[in-house]
Amino acid sequence: MLKTISKTEFRFFKRILRNYYNHIEKYDSTLITRIYGLHKMIFSRKTRRSSVKTLYFCIMNNVFHTTKEIHRRYDLKGSTQGRTTKYANNIFDPTIALKDNDIVDEENYFIIQEDMCEKFTKQVEADVQFFKENNIIDYSLLIGIHDKKADPNTGKNYVSNISMMSESDAGTRTVRDYVQSHSLPFYEQDEGGIQNFNKKEIYFLGIIDILTEYNTKKKMEHFFKRLKYGNSISCVPPDRYAKRFDEFINSRVVTPRQYKVIAKDLKTRPPLGLVEDIENYERQSLLVGDEMDSYPDEEAKDNRRKHIKNKRMIRELDEED
Repeated sequence: MLKTISKTEFRFFKRILRNYYNHIEKYDSTLITRIYGLHKMIFSRKTRRSSVKTLYFCIMNNVFHTTKEIHRRYDLKGSTQGRTTKYANNIFDPTIALKDNDIVDEENYFIIQEDMCEKFTKQVEADVQFFKENNIIDYSLLIGIHDKKADPNTGKNYVSNISMMSESDAGTRTVRDYVQSHSLPFYEQDEGGIQNFNKKEIYFLGIIDILTEYNTKKKMEHFFKRLKYGNSISCVPPDRYAKRFDEFINSRVVTPRQYKVIAKDLKTRPPLGLVEDIENYERQSLLVGDEMDSYPDEEAKDNRRKHIKNKRMIRELDEED
């Protein structure tokens, strides 16, 4: 996708380009949006008052690069001041992102499997470290939710939708083969995103708005806004921004076990179906855990886990067909 940027953002990205490239190279599953090109175009108008206009823009990855409908979306920073979405006539619009106060008021959480949650937590930690080191603030995690119950075609055309395989390849290779051979980030390996623990939702996500430097102008903004609003403002020094962002995001992306603990203090009771799904998930996990204890070493256990995961994926595809 193409996004126009300011001259300040253009110059800033050129300064940190080497660091950005090294981070992307080191962490192939970074949540930070990929920027593929940085450009400027100069327009001149030959009139009596000749003028020159410069347009700065970048070519970047679209977080929602999917054919699936996004039924709900969130833009999360970890701050609270001004972080509420207002809809025209109070009518919900799925194309407009909800914000931090909205997700807190809804008591909504993204519940994913333990292995995915661990990878996610570690990657967020690495990414916010990059932002701290490069004096960056004002970034946010963009999350889109696809409700599989609302789309009966989910999963059926996954290979043809996301891959660039030839027709002959599509007939002989599985989704697992494609994912492994192309080294997709862990958060794009379930039909282009991350499935929640009960396979009823798919999350598409990435960290966006990464070109705001904490410069003199931002320091002044922080000083005056803090006098009026306190520490709830978005504009804070990079180290505090990173810590707040990391803590807030990891408090909303949780495992089924963590959610069970959180649910005890919620104002509203979780849906009965969600509770039942968590109980079934834990029973299944317990059975797998008992089976793992019988294997002699970690390599054998890991191979068995992959086998079980592949069987589940094939079974789910067969059920959808």
